[in-house]
Amino acid sequence: MTTWGVTGHMNLGLSTRRLVAQDLTAKLSAELTPGQPLVGLTCLAAGADQVFTWVVAALGGDLVFVRPCARIEETVTGADLLGMRAGAALAVETDDLPFDEPSNAAYAAANAKVLARCDALVAVWDGGPSAGQGGTAETVEYARSQSKRVLVIWPEGAVRG
Repeated sequence: MTTWGVTGHMNLGLSTRRLVAQDLTAKLSAELTPGQPLVGLTCLAAGADQVFTWVVAALGGDLVFVRPCARIEETVTGADLLGMRAGAALAVETDDLPFDEPSNAAYAAANAKVLARCDALVAVWDGGPSAGQGGTAETVEYARSQSKRVLVIWPEGAVRG
């Protein structure tokens, strides 16, 4: 069994989400051995996390929702809120972190939990620097320092925003 975690950009438009889903499906499928269980660890954030969630589910994998804080749903709206709720309903396990409010500390702890539990990391990342604590670049750097395998997904035509 391979357990994959995810990190990535949140501000992805619909066309970029489609490109990422196609690329991720192809690359993750190529990593799987027939009959090998797939587990995906996700915080169900908007953007990369939710695309990863749907790809893992489509490939027949099990999902683990690492909930950064009790009030995480307050950080998303619209389709992203629906995606978070749907992903949470699909999860076979929820790992609730001990934070009530959304905060940089809660997000950093969630990223650390994903990294601690995964064998490999999917990074939906344009290669740019992190915008703040717990950003994609910082998470990728930390994963690599821990000798985690990192699969970078950023297909041609993908854009942030």
